Amino acid sequence: MSSQAKAFILSCLFSAIAADKSQEIRGVSLKKLDLYKPLPGNKFACFNDSKSQYDFSVVNDDYCDCEDGSDEPGTSACSNMKFTCNNKGFKPAKILSSRVNDGVCDPECCDGTDEYDGKIKCPDICAKVAEDSSKGEKAYREMVEKCLEIKRGYVGQYAAFKKTTQEKIASLNEQIAEKKEKIEDLRM
Repeated sequence: MSSQAKAFILSCLFSAIAADKSQEIRGVSLKKLDLYKPLPGNKFACFNDSKSQYDFSVVNDDYCDCEDGSDEPGTSACSNMKFTCNNKGFKPAKILSSRVNDGVCDPECCDGTDEYDGKIKCPDICAKVAEDSSKGEKAYREMVEKCLEIKRGYVGQYAAFKKTTQEKIASLNEQIAEKKEKIEDLRM
């Protein structure tokens, strides 16, 4: 095998490894994962300065290379970043990057991905949180429906009250008109 063929095969292998790494970028929402695909030459460009390119290995290496912190979505190296917990089975959440690997299982990260360094093991409780949330949402919907039912009752009562009041006003206006006629008759 020629050295060019070997180089090509190695290049393909490194690209495949880099592509696999882009699927595992910790702290990135699934919607933004495409932003973390290696550029040609296995490079990474900071989001605020695409001219500054680094080897893709700088992503999540726990050192803030980019001014905007875009190279550290999954560590606490850059203070101005947010870490995304994808919370499979529930809804994604963001926490301050300073709360990553701080020894606290943050409730927003029900999947435990914010504590990945092994110092503490956070259980993945997203299924339970989703179930509890579903129960809470169901109870909320039931409460809202009861409130709407009460409101409909009040609206109905108001409509009836308004109708009788308008009828009384019309009757009183008729009586006033009759009295005015009598007064006019008496003046003549």
